[in-house]
Amino acid sequence: MFGSDSGFCRKINRGTGAMVLDFDYAAGICHIAPEAPFPAAYDDLCDVVAHILANPDGYYGTSRITVGKFSAGAALALVINVTMPEDTFRAVTAFYAITNLLLTGSDCPTILKPI
Repeated sequence: MFGSDSGFCRKINRGTGAMVLDFDYAAGICHIAPEAPFPAAYDDLCDVVAHILANPDGYYGTSRITVGKFSAGAALALVINVTMPEDTFRAVTAFYAITNLLLTGSDCPTILKPI
C-alpha cells in the first residue's frame, strides 16, 4: 500500500504532523538472525524507547509516544507495550501482528485460494 515502512512513516508524518521515528531492529538491515537471535530485536526496541524517555526535553518529547510496526515488528510493538511501565505509550499500532505464539506451523490455516 505505501511501499516500505519508511514510506508509511512519511505518510503518517505528512498527514498528522507527528514526529515519526523509523529504525531497524535486529531482524532488519543491521543485524540478521542467527547472528542476532532473540531477544536482540526486543533489546534494540527497548534501547530506542529508553533513549527517548531519557531525553524528555529533547527532539521527540515523551508525552505522546506511540509504537507500531508491521508483521513481526508489530508483535514486538505489542510486547514492548506490556513490558514497559504503564502509560509509556499513548497508542500501539500493530499491522497484521503475530498474536498467537502458541500456534505451530502445522496449526496455522492454509489459504486454499490466494487473494
